Amino acid sequence: MSECPLIPMGAITGRPDRAFIEHKLSQYRRQGITQFLIYPRSGCELEYMSEEWLDCCQNIVECAEKLGFTTIWLYDEFNWPSGQCGGKVQAAREDFALQTFVAEKQADGSFACRVEVNPRFPNLLNPEAVDYFIELTYEKYWQRLGKYFGGLIKGIFTDEPSPGYAGRYCEKSNADMCLLSWYPGIEEDYEKLSGVPMRQDLDAPHFTEWHHQLIGRRFRETYFDKLRAWCDAHHLLLTGHLMGESPVSNAKLYSGIPLLAIQGFSLPGLDEIHTRTHVKNIEWLTFATARYGIDVRGNGGLAELFACGPPDQPLARLRQMLWLAAAFGVDRYVLAVAQFESRGNADPSKASWYNPYSIDQPWFEHGSKELGDDARHAAALARKTSAPEIAVRYPVDETAIDLLLSELVQQQWPWRLIAAEDVVGDEAPEVIVPSAKGFALERGGVLLDCPQAVCAYLERHLPRRAVVRERNGELANELLVKEYADGTLLVLDLSDRPQERALTLDYRGQSHAFTLPGRGRRLFGGWKVTRDRPYLYRPKWAEKATSVDFIVQDELADVSFAIRSYGGEVRVALNGTELKVAQATAPRLSEGFQALYGSTAPMTLSPGKYTLSLLNDAPEFPFLPRVWITGEFVSLAPGVLAADCQDGSGLECYAGAITQTRRLEIPVGSRGFTLATDELVTEVLIDGVSLGKRCWPPFFWEIPEAYRGRCVDFTVRRYSSIGPAFISPETLPELLSKGTQTSMQPGKYATRHGVIEPEFC
Repeated sequence: MSECPLIPMGAITGRPDRAFIEHKLSQYRRQGITQFLIYPRSGCELEYMSEEWLDCCQNIVECAEKLGFTTIWLYDEFNWPSGQCGGKVQAAREDFALQTFVAEKQADGSFACRVEVNPRFPNLLNPEAVDYFIELTYEKYWQRLGKYFGGLIKGIFTDEPSPGYAGRYCEKSNADMCLLSWYPGIEEDYEKLSGVPMRQDLDAPHFTEWHHQLIGRRFRETYFDKLRAWCDAHHLLLTGHLMGESPVSNAKLYSGIPLLAIQGFSLPGLDEIHTRTHVKNIEWLTFATARYGIDVRGNGGLAELFACGPPDQPLARLRQMLWLAAAFGVDRYVLAVAQFESRGNADPSKASWYNPYSIDQPWFEHGSKELGDDARHAAALARKTSAPEIAVRYPVDETAIDLLLSELVQQQWPWRLIAAEDVVGDEAPEVIVPSAKGFALERGGVLLDCPQAVCAYLERHLPRRAVVRERNGELANELLVKEYADGTLLVLDLSDRPQERALTLDYRGQSHAFTLPGRGRRLFGGWKVTRDRPYLYRPKWAEKATSVDFIVQDELADVSFAIRSYGGEVRVALNGTELKVAQATAPRLSEGFQALYGSTAPMTLSPGKYTLSLLNDAPEFPFLPRVWITGEFVSLAPGVLAADCQDGSGLECYAGAITQTRRLEIPVGSRGFTLATDELVTEVLIDGVSLGKRCWPPFFWEIPEAYRGRCVDFTVRRYSSIGPAFISPETLPELLSKGTQTSMQPGKYATRHGVIEPEFC
């Protein structure tokens, strides 16, 4: 079973002993859960970051390892917001507490200015305060649990850090006061930026934005860059989310430059703790901000979900939120707050909410596996590349864009958020620039006054690639329509009603009548990629090396090792245990090799790092390897084996037949199509009827007239050479250095593409 993307945010309450911990984790593991986040929260009776607390964490990690969990996530604070180590940071030194610049307007129009200290929050703009936070938290976890870092422990979660969380704090404030986040040197930095002393510019129209710029850069440098550098050095992902990403004015108050801050995570995230699932109340800017960071970082994304309950939500609504997050690139779903038991419910500040995902739920043992299985599909969708979208620039000023984003969704216009300064390629059909003046359209060269006018303009000037309508022909509302580059289309209900809807999809020239369950989703299109034989992975033995490492990303069943018996019998060990041949031949290999190898009994490999060791001096031959690892897996990267998602990924070095199939529309005017086949023998079938094979260029097929303008089952089958079983980007340099004869050269390999697209003409 592959890693489950659901992550219980395990609030550690009471004083749990090892037996209790193992019991609780076992309950999750039986439901297919493979990840867990350790969350110090109200209700915990262990002193935070004490030896007792670290003992508890160690027990959790050791029990998780024993039970077969794939990932543990740490959390860097007690409750939230992050940066204070339960208040110890700001208690250590006065300048480690948050500082606010207070400018009080006088009768003559001038300002009386001072700096006030807020002892309740840490100063995340002070690099020494952040260093102290790292020392108190990150370093202590490293000292106790470091051997698991980069293995079972994948990352650490930082929650709602913000220099502006209480940045407008003053003991006694009034309407004539200007309250600003502050750090020593900001006045000098402001004057360098503007050419004007800060205290003389407080009333200037540009002041707020320039102040946000200074705070944003300082915040990124002193907090995110420090934490991520530490995490990078210790083989961890820095994950978590910002504070208050919506509306724009709040986002800038809390983070300065939100899109700069979100890039500070190596695994960017968001929180949607209220489970808003109606199109008009969803925080679209929150999702879009996270997606911006996800796209920049390329590691996927994380969402903290469901923390405010209520506990009586139907599973359909939980599933609906998973798919909404997936539409914005999120492929890991933190189930907040999954308490060990319910002591935290007595905390007056948290007494009004309770998480719907709990072991105490009567449905827990009857719906958790199903939710996890569906989450895997959502996560797979999240990793797909989006089709071209309208770009919306983040406002330079504090213009609210929530209504614009909501209206674009309602009118089924695909969009993405970009920074004000980002360069946009020709693929974006339009670029919208919101400001206090209105909504400027860069491609159209017009300025419009409201979101409705923007959508009306788009309706007149841009064709939709996909549109969902009611059966009466009217545009369907209260749903999200999202297209992906591979032709997959997501239609997600956002009506917040359980009733089924009868709808019609117009997509690529064809109409499809379908029903959409309330709170449900439908997927259309996308290639399914299959193979005709197992994958043969050849480990890369460096010159004179006696061992080679590889990584298993997902649990892989039915894996066998083909071990050479001819040309110098090979003896190898896996993680120190010698592999024994159970069969004198290797039936998974092609006929000419079967009698030259023996094969082990099929085995299951759990996620983790493996070492294959040579136990004798058997030689390695270019075209007669010591060992092949065989099974129904793929190789996503050099030395990384993963489950086959049947999307074409990881097949770049597969030797065999690759078949890709999908439902697609043949354009009405097309007489034929070409394929970039990577020069492989290729056959094309339409509705199961072969259009013939091509063995060399031109790779062109004529379309029979009967299929033109129709929606068909389109199949492409390609046959590789045997070369990739021996030669890959991983092994090629070593083989070339030995004079191995191959037509494969650096940068040019057989079966370079797992999926190819027809070009109609």
